[in-house]
Amino acid sequence: MFVHCWTCDHGFWDAQVDALSRGHRVVWLDLAGHGESGSRRAHYSMEAFGEDVAAVVNVVGARHVVLVGHSMGGPVVVEAARRLGDRVVAIVGVDTFYTAFRYPDSDAAIDAFVAPFERDFSGATRKMLATMFTPQADPAVVADITGRFSGADPAVGVSAMRELFDWNRKHAAADLRRFAGILYNINAAPTGRETPANDHVTLISGVGHFVAQVRPRAFNAALLKIIGQRW
Repeated sequence: MFVHCWTCDHGFWDAQVDALSRGHRVVWLDLAGHGESGSRRAHYSMEAFGEDVAAVVNVVGARHVVLVGHSMGGPVVVEAARRLGDRVVAIVGVDTFYTAFRYPDSDAAIDAFVAPFERDFSGATRKMLATMFTPQADPAVVADITGRFSGADPAVGVSAMRELFDWNRKHAAADLRRFAGILYNINAAPTGRETPANDHVTLISGVGHFVAQVRPRAFNAALLKIIGQRW
């Protein structure tokens, strides 16, 4: 089950669906308010997104599932795992958890981080994304991702960003401990000199935040190795 990141959609996983569907049943979705999924929610919380993912797993009748979540999708799949119990054989975070990014951890810090997105969502998003690629990234991929992000619904984006930061300060530490045995990460190593935080973290060198989109072959190989260890 592939879960996209903040203001993304299921299409971000196209290269993974093509590769993994040859030997596995693959499911992906658009979270509420993203892509083709409509929503009238007032708040786009990680808990509600997790309920959505668990509901899809239940609908397709999966008895054993690997939950893969990129960035914001990491907390979302952790929330889904809390609801799905021992049907989850692995959680794979993609450039989320154990990264160099430091989430704001107070109301004031969250307000300060989110404020530019409330004033100029498209501009703030483009500025943030400019820091998330290495010089080696394919310009066409960069342009595609930047266009998708900056064109997202600002109300959804701002709410989800606040909820993500709030989830991180309230739940991340405890949930990372709770799921440590089945939690894996495939994270970026932009300089190639980074070291993994633990033996469940795989680093892909020479890539920024969008590991699966910029280096799909390396990412797919790392994911298949994790699946092989757990399944």
